Amino acid sequence: MWKAAWVNPDAYEQRPDRVVAHFERAGLNRAFVLQPGLQSGTLDGFGHIVDALSDIGVEVHLWVWCLEFIRNEYAFSGQPSSVLAQFVGGIADLLEQFPRLSGVQPDGIRVNKYDISPRSGPNAHRPMVDEAITAAVSSVMRAIREVTPGYTMTAAIRTATYGGDLSGGPYGDPVFWEAGTPFFREVQQDALRWLDEGWVDLLVPMNYQARWENWLFEVDWWREHGDPSKIVMGVGWCPDRGNYRIAPQGVRDRLAALDGLAGFSVFQAMQPGYDDGLERELEQVLGEVVGVQLDDEVWGLARDLRGIADRLDRIAGIL
Repeated sequence: MWKAAWVNPDAYEQRPDRVVAHFERAGLNRAFVLQPGLQSGTLDGFGHIVDALSDIGVEVHLWVWCLEFIRNEYAFSGQPSSVLAQFVGGIADLLEQFPRLSGVQPDGIRVNKYDISPRSGPNAHRPMVDEAITAAVSSVMRAIREVTPGYTMTAAIRTATYGGDLSGGPYGDPVFWEAGTPFFREVQQDALRWLDEGWVDLLVPMNYQARWENWLFEVDWWREHGDPSKIVMGVGWCPDRGNYRIAPQGVRDRLAALDGLAGFSVFQAMQPGYDDGLERELEQVLGEVVGVQLDDEVWGLARDLRGIADRLDRIAGIL
């Protein structure tokens, strides 16, 4: 079962030890770690957290933010092939530089139709599927797959059943489309095709709904229309972000409703400034679900034993 969490640079650069402790205590086994600048920026913090999480048995995946690239440089470019080659080349370079990475997760791999259409009139902010743009977006996913053979490919996607921007964005909170078109298609994500064509191994719907019935509706949609064994369901945990706020019991209820799915990924845990008490509450909830809640003494012992095992492996290699 995938027991994952997304990790932002603010978290791993400012408090890397806290990130590692959070994964350890909560029993999480996969991390989507964001490296925001493929062509620039320091990689020291990124490399440190990749090694630190790998050392405790967590499978680390490169989380790549693609929205600005697709929207500003690629989808509407007159010469898209050269910029695409540069972009996916940056991903390939990171995988080569950090061999302990196990997979890649493109995020923001979409184009909202309201980004390119008038923002007035009766259809303002109402996205519509544009097949040409959808094909351009899909070509980015396919190109990333081609430079990542042997790696697990996941894709963070918008949800199927609602278009709610939970921070109060243009779609409202929430909107269920009556036309029957999955919402991810309306932001030019041909996600079911990506899965069918083998461009991705798993999909990760960003189901951060605070309303329980809406969150469960999304889970049920995937059970009916997709292969639930290839769905890792996103769960929101943002105690300081308005509608994203989900109490520990709400997280517990959501994780108990994932029968048949590949697992879950928690969004916006471990942020600098979060109260330590809230983080420990979340750790307790996740630990209950995965059955690996460790107290301080046992956690320290497990870490020491892994360190001994690593040293023995190195000695064996020398001998």
